[in-house]
Amino acid sequence: MASRNILGAAAAAAVVVLLAAAAAPQVAAAAAGVAELEARAGQLRSAVAAHPSSFEAALELASTLHQLDHSAPNGGKRVPEAAAAYRRAAELAPQLEARAAVLSNLAALLLAGGRVDEAGQVMNSTLELARELGMEHSELYVGTLFNLAKAEQQLGRREAAQALLRDVLQRSKGIAGASYTKAWAALKQFSPEERRELQEGIRYLRRSAKGVDERSLSASRAAAWRALRQRWGWLDGLSAVDRSWMYWGAFHAYQQEGWVW
Repeated sequence: MASRNILGAAAAAAVVVLLAAAAAPQVAAAAAGVAELEARAGQLRSAVAAHPSSFEAALELASTLHQLDHSAPNGGKRVPEAAAAYRRAAELAPQLEARAAVLSNLAALLLAGGRVDEAGQVMNSTLELARELGMEHSELYVGTLFNLAKAEQQLGRREAAQALLRDVLQRSKGIAGASYTKAWAALKQFSPEERRELQEGIRYLRRSAKGVDERSLSASRAAAWRALRQRWGWLDGLSAVDRSWMYWGAFHAYQQEGWVW
């Protein structure tokens, strides 16, 4: 019972996905916050040693070390221990869906730690498992696909990376807004259809941010606005940072056309 008191709510809930695609590393955690995480990691090491068959303990140790690696980077020294804990959690996962999420976290950790080949292998295993589970249109699948595109780009396989990004753009609509906008920012070549889609999305975000009073619009303009909102309203919950990636994508598109901002 003592170990259950050590385990946090995130681990007790089974899985919290820390995809690199979905959240950028924190700039620098306050010293007190880092100290708390370090102390927590020490507690969890003891919990894992006392209960080596505990999925929750292994997962929370891995995610705590992963969070520390983001919040207070130390040259990747925590990555091997975090990776080992993620692998142990994947072995102990009570459901295949949980295993897929843990593997996706592991891949994100390895990618951020510069172990790109290894990360790509884990991502492909994650995607294969997710397909077996019918998760092709989940945030987990799309986020892992985006990270695989990043890995391919880092390995110099640009065409493969761009093809994966286009897959992300199609699969993420309506379900994974952060991956969708980041895919636009990472895309290097744009078809005319893609430029039109990007421009329309940005037009919606700009109008939505300003606010639209339909009562001030003519019937035709109000209908056009409602149609635009129906296509793009799923982006409304995005943070300002996630929205900004679409503008970065537009910058790339304008560069391709030879325009200068």
